[in-house]
Amino acid sequence: MSFARTKIQPPRQRAGLIARPALERALAQALAGQRLTLISAPAGFGKTAALTRQLERLPAGTALAWVSLDEGDDLPLLLECLFAALEPFDLPWRIDPDSLAMSAGGTRSERAAVAHELINTLVATDAPRGLIVLDDLHRSADAPLFEFLDLLAERLPSAWGVVIATRLDPPLSLSRWRAAGELAEFRQADLCFDQGEVLQLGATLDGQAGHALTGADAELLLARTGGWAAGLRLALTTALAERGQAQGIDWARAGQRMDRHLFDYLADEVLREMPGELREFLLRCSVLPELSATRCAAVSGDALAAQRLGEIERRELFVSVLDGPERTLRLHDLFRDFLDERLKREHAHELPELLRRAASGEADPLRRITYLVRAQDWQEAEQALADEGAELLTGGAVDAVVRLIELFPQAVREASASVQLLRGLAAWARWDWSTMNEAMQRAAALSRDAVQHQLARAYTAVALSGVGQRAQARELLHTLREEPLQGQPLLITLLLEAWAAFDDSRFADLAPLFRRQLEQLERTDSIALWYQCMPVPPYLALPGMRELLQRYVDGALARAAATPSTLRALALGLQGGLLVWAGRPDDALAVLAEAERDARWLGRPLNVSSMVYGQIAFAHTLRGDTEAARSAGKVHLEQNRSLGDRPGMLRLSFTAYCAARMALARGDDDEARAMLAMVEEEAQRGERPALVVTRRALPGYRALLAGDMQGAIDAFERALEEADRIDLFGHASELRVRLALCLAEAGRVTDAAQRLAPVFQRHRDNVEITPVLLAGPRVLQALAATDWGTALAAEDGALLAQWTSLGASLRGTPTAQAAKPAGRDDGPLSAREAEVLERIAAGDSNKLIARAFDLSPHTVKRHVANILDKIGVASRGQAAAWWRQQH
Repeated sequence: MSFARTKIQPPRQRAGLIARPALERALAQALAGQRLTLISAPAGFGKTAALTRQLERLPAGTALAWVSLDEGDDLPLLLECLFAALEPFDLPWRIDPDSLAMSAGGTRSERAAVAHELINTLVATDAPRGLIVLDDLHRSADAPLFEFLDLLAERLPSAWGVVIATRLDPPLSLSRWRAAGELAEFRQADLCFDQGEVLQLGATLDGQAGHALTGADAELLLARTGGWAAGLRLALTTALAERGQAQGIDWARAGQRMDRHLFDYLADEVLREMPGELREFLLRCSVLPELSATRCAAVSGDALAAQRLGEIERRELFVSVLDGPERTLRLHDLFRDFLDERLKREHAHELPELLRRAASGEADPLRRITYLVRAQDWQEAEQALADEGAELLTGGAVDAVVRLIELFPQAVREASASVQLLRGLAAWARWDWSTMNEAMQRAAALSRDAVQHQLARAYTAVALSGVGQRAQARELLHTLREEPLQGQPLLITLLLEAWAAFDDSRFADLAPLFRRQLEQLERTDSIALWYQCMPVPPYLALPGMRELLQRYVDGALARAAATPSTLRALALGLQGGLLVWAGRPDDALAVLAEAERDARWLGRPLNVSSMVYGQIAFAHTLRGDTEAARSAGKVHLEQNRSLGDRPGMLRLSFTAYCAARMALARGDDDEARAMLAMVEEEAQRGERPALVVTRRALPGYRALLAGDMQGAIDAFERALEEADRIDLFGHASELRVRLALCLAEAGRVTDAAQRLAPVFQRHRDNVEITPVLLAGPRVLQALAATDWGTALAAEDGALLAQWTSLGASLRGTPTAQAAKPAGRDDGPLSAREAEVLERIAAGDSNKLIARAFDLSPHTVKRHVANILDKIGVASRGQAAAWWRQQH
């Protein structure tokens, strides 16, 4: 969790609140049935007090998710808080909520997808009524956040409502909801106290002192405050303390309207009446947004912090009380601003140290770095950013890192090598190569540390390669080669060496280079570095790569957590790919099913989809399952289309080319034509050269589909002149097999046998046999039935027959199923999933299930998602009913 837990804790109803029947009835009615409830009024009008009073009276079983917003909060952070606040209600998530929160800061389509997923999850939640409460929404100025709220409100299930407390009307479609009768509004006029309520408040504050207010007093207060709750409370507190035995209220400013300056004047009166030690304690602790004994003791150095907080609560100052294991008070904004100003005036020399102390005990990285920035402790703030940022990026929280970077003044950001380095890594995570290039070049120019300087330049070369400036990347790589390198700079340089070999189609050089990279990588347990050095899918089936890729998979899985993560999903996808290219599609699909579940749970990030769904499509192609292969291939195609950027279109061309190859293998000629129509024959600016070279056979495929046999022969022959350079995903072997059939059918049997000779040599031991099988069963069957005479050696003919038989046997075979315990049939569920579902049916919460099986709550949520997917239901209640029906 990258935020303070207090952000999702609603305040308790404070003592001394008076009954306001009319307001309470109207608010209760709105909370019970309205889609959207808006409480909009300036500071101090009692928005939160009125709301919390009604929330404590909600019917049993109501699901309540409370989020208090802070300055600078954006949509990803809001969602992170919201999903954590919903945690106790065991929502049936189908995608990891953390991944959803991380993906919401991008495009409108991504936000719409997140809203859609949240809405579907709320629909399937077993709660009679649910409320999402957003307090202090005015503190956020994040446009995507308000866009998301509009999307959410538009499709919100009838059982759920959104409640907003704010000082300013948010930029939402309020007029539309108002016209539809879906909006309940409470504004300043609704929240103002009337004379009777002023008298009640005075009696409550006066207690047993016997100085009850008169009607004239109440009128004077109303004239002075305009019914403003904060002003009334302070005015009454001050007046009743000073009045003594005097009759009536004698104020010098009687009748003057209360404003912020008068509030500060009265607050000063309250502060002056405090015992000195309590006053100093409160001033020093005002740097904290919430006051707990532990935090206050650390900041103030006062060992009596718990006692002081009890006295503050007893005095009914402007604080809210939060539920939790330790008494925690939240200062009202007006009062905290007043205290902050007074602290700067009286103890300015202490403020930097107080802020550093506050930072040292703060778990929320945003707040911790904010304290250090306020203290202008740039060195410590930069170090905290580096410590937090690296871990957050590894977990995928890119938007959180960007928020942390933006806390620094621009001049500090632009002068810090470490900040620019982290900014560049955040851009890499988004495949924003231009920003990465600019940030890494700036980091290199600013670096005074030799290792950091090398690392920034290595990352610059990565960015240059990403934007298609490969000549500049090679020049920088050449310079780095001349320097003594070790550690992380060496590893990233080796990564670049392998990329360069791949881009140049020097596939024979790739294995030795990747081996050096892997040997260096195996010396570290850094998840971030293992992730950065992930092999790309086209490395599969390249010469000499099989053993090395298996080593990478073993190392990555040994270091990745057992729960879904990007690294784990990629490694599982790579493992599945190794099985695919070994001609073991059923075994591959068993592994890829787990990788796909991880991919869906993570929200299908593009790099994971590229690895996982492509291999699933190849596996289903080997099995002849046209619809499953199309469906898997469509995921990646649609993702690149939806991005709409140039890199996405370039990836789309290569992906479509691979999809066409698979369609031909399945005998799906119409699909092959459709895919080939999406492929650019000529190189596009910025496209990786290796992906262009492999398309040399494109005219041959088109001729083949048009029935032009000689055109296909000529085009395939030309493409195979560079067989070693076009051999991505076993392309050279597949083309040789297709070419051989074309030649054999043209009566050129001897030429056909010659074209098959390299295929027999490479695949004689059935190692990575899939390139041969991708020619398709009908091609292999036709070749096996050819009268070869003496053109083909007997052993080669037998091998060809063996391949033909293997290709036929794989089509339509049942996929592998996980073993079930003897004597028990739980359908598609694994043993652990069956145990979890049994607990769900017994009424256990996720927390209880996690405790029973010694699992993390995250793992339990993942099991629940798998269960819902496998048995085809939407909610935990439906899953429990399925279990009871089965047992």
